[in-house]
Amino acid sequence: MITPLPNPPLVTDSPTDFQNKASAFLAALPTFALQANSDIAGITNTAATPMWTATTTYSQGNVVWSPATFQNYRLRVATLTGAAGNADPSVDTANWTQVSGTGNVSNGGPASFTNVTATGNLSVQGNVSLGDAGTDTTTVASQLSANASVGTSGQVLTSRGANLSPQWTTPATITQGAAVTASGTAIDFLGIPSGVKRITVMFMAVSTNGASENIIQLGTAGGFVTTNYFSNATRPSSTFTHVLFTTGFGVTAAAAATRVISGKIEICNLSGNTWVSSGVLADRDSGTERLTISGGYVALGASLDRIRVTTNGADAFDAGSINIFYE
Repeated sequence: MITPLPNPPLVTDSPTDFQNKASAFLAALPTFALQANSDIAGITNTAATPMWTATTTYSQGNVVWSPATFQNYRLRVATLTGAAGNADPSVDTANWTQVSGTGNVSNGGPASFTNVTATGNLSVQGNVSLGDAGTDTTTVASQLSANASVGTSGQVLTSRGANLSPQWTTPATITQGAAVTASGTAIDFLGIPSGVKRITVMFMAVSTNGASENIIQLGTAGGFVTTNYFSNATRPSSTFTHVLFTTGFGVTAAAAATRVISGKIEICNLSGNTWVSSGVLADRDSGTERLTISGGYVALGASLDRIRVTTNGADAFDAGSINIFYE
């Protein structure tokens, strides 16, 4: 039996409905093709395969179709002499094995099956070659599962290359934190999960009440790391102002209580627990606007799980918003 295809996408559908319908429709096509080919093969095989009769003598390997079930069966023993009392192949499992159709299908030796559709458990011993799967015998279960489902919410259909069935995968996600009003001497973002590869720290109209430079410190379960950074921030003007940092990633250069900064710093995982930073921020000071460029690296002793925005002095934040997102 062929399972009806889901409704196809229409040009009049909304973008979301079109995508959902297209995903479901494409996911159903491999199963539809297998079922259609199986039905066609069954018709062809029935026409070419002789009907079993009790009085006919058969040799090992002969295939017949049963008048009781209309399915094909292959003789397992060397010879079966015709006799009026011989049982139908569908019940004579000692001599015959089913090679097509529904129910329990088995084969005692090497064999080739075309367009096999399994509606229950499929057990295979030895190497397997599946039509569009080529010789990829290690992912038979995942291919059958992928072809039989429409994925879960949020998953996308991903190509695995030539001769392999597509499969549903969960795309990488971006998690945004909650924006924080800049106040106090430090703003902390905790609970960053392991496996994150990039963190972006965003500043909007942030200022402090003094001339201490803004910095970003990374942390682990053991606390915030305050040493061994190699970082530099530069503020071009009529002359260049360079500031070196060892207690955190530099954000500003030549800070002042009247200066307001906006922009972002990206912190990326180089490998292991080593992180690099880079960023460009705009700053405004009494109507004069400049850019600050920064970069650096630090090697942590454990997995990163927190970020702190603070200063390299005792000044406090007095305006603006700060937030992060990670992926």
